[in-house]
Amino acid sequence: FRDLIHPEDKNRIVNNAKNFMSSAQRSNSIEYRIRNKNGEYKWLSEHISKAKDRMGGIGFDGIIRDITKRKVAESHSQLLLIAMENTVEVVTITNRQGQIVYVNRAFETVTGFSKQEALGRNPRILKSGEHSKQFYKEMWDTLTAQETWHGELTNKKKDGTVYYEDATISPVLNSEEETTHYIA
Repeated sequence: FRDLIHPEDKNRIVNNAKNFMSSAQRSNSIEYRIRNKNGEYKWLSEHISKAKDRMGGIGFDGIIRDITKRKVAESHSQLLLIAMENTVEVVTITNRQGQIVYVNRAFETVTGFSKQEALGRNPRILKSGEHSKQFYKEMWDTLTAQETWHGELTNKKKDGTVYYEDATISPVLNSEEETTHYIA
């Protein structure tokens, strides 16, 4: 069995098993990679409990699940987050009600607002007052029709400095084709 465990996980798994066997701990959970019959590595989640038999011997009862899909999804999510944080383009995500739920580092650099100051607030914190109500109505008409809006915004930094932004705002749709968020 040890030969099937991914080399990077082997020492951790062996040490975890030794510690579990010698401890008073009644159950143990661990995630690791193992090579299948095709030579591919799969992620497993293992949960084992100690149980005494009628003779006083210790046995084990457990469940092992294939969590490869979850681990791949987590890896992709982490990669996307790193990419969003490191892009030089300002990225802002709001919920359907217009509350900011995510900003990247470029947002902080350009606007002067920290992530903590922006989260939960409306992007109106950037409003310069240079656009008409009709301008914003047309923008929202486009977005609520689940279409992407593109245009130039004149915004204001935290310190009051005006800046110009070539912006694209898109609705984010769920599997039922309902708008859940907006990304700019």
